[in-house]
Amino acid sequence: MKMELDQGIKELSELIQKNNLVIFAGSGVSVDSGLPSWDNLLLNFMEMAKDLPLSSRDKKDLTELIDDAQKQHNENKFDPIKVATVIKDKIRGCNLNEYPLASAKYQYWLSSVFMNKKPNSNHDLIVQTNYPCILTSNYDLLFEEAANNNNFQDLAERTYSYTDELKIMSSIYSSTPCVIHVHGSIVNLSIDQIIFTKDDYNKLILKKYNGFAFALRMIFTRYSTLFVGYGASDPHLEEVMEEIADYFPLHGEDKHPLPYSYLVVLRSKAGAILEKWKNRVRTNLILIDDYSQYNQLLSTLKNLKPRN
Repeated sequence: MKMELDQGIKELSELIQKNNLVIFAGSGVSVDSGLPSWDNLLLNFMEMAKDLPLSSRDKKDLTELIDDAQKQHNENKFDPIKVATVIKDKIRGCNLNEYPLASAKYQYWLSSVFMNKKPNSNHDLIVQTNYPCILTSNYDLLFEEAANNNNFQDLAERTYSYTDELKIMSSIYSSTPCVIHVHGSIVNLSIDQIIFTKDDYNKLILKKYNGFAFALRMIFTRYSTLFVGYGASDPHLEEVMEEIADYFPLHGEDKHPLPYSYLVVLRSKAGAILEKWKNRVRTNLILIDDYSQYNQLLSTLKNLKPRN
């Protein structure tokens, strides 16, 4: 279902006043802080990978993969999930532990992208709002910094990743607000710990850390979720939507009293999203004409349910 911003604000206002709304923030929330969108992050990752000091054979294979991916990008045939998976698997296969300079270069790149950035008004408004939890697919620590800047040290200290299964479930059970990095954070510098592709998500969350997957389902069952900062083709959004569709499917007329999600999306992108997820996911699209309208939405919710 599509709705205008005013209607979306009305429905979200009712949910947040009943403490029935969590927020899930994507890369778009951090763009104003100088961080890249997911697609640009992948392009930067490819450039970094091309210069890794590996063996001649590994470097040749990796360069060919990246050159082909860049050609696909230039021809608008780019599949970011597939490209990220192939390149990361190749790097993982090279075993960076055997190439200390390559490992150092990867870690330096990751740090240079995400360190020394400052929270923007989106981060401030989100931490100033008393959501039961703040979920994010972002690797940066800007929510934690914003929480500290706004004197919410307890929230800043309750920041978890997918490895912190018991702590997350304890927070949910005790209704203690926290920040959850669904795909890891820059604290996890290893290339095997950052969830960068759908394959990573399947291997780490659905198999190795399935307690975390269970915690996510608890959240999606208990609360409505407001998705902000996601593009129409964002693979991180697709992973979560697939998870919701698999465990809470729609069968014809929806008679099950489960929460709906809300996705804030540019009006021009709404058609593609509706086509992909119609009759599959309980999601309402809130239409905006430009990203500046995020501020109006987030400010309204903050004023209704400020964090004390």
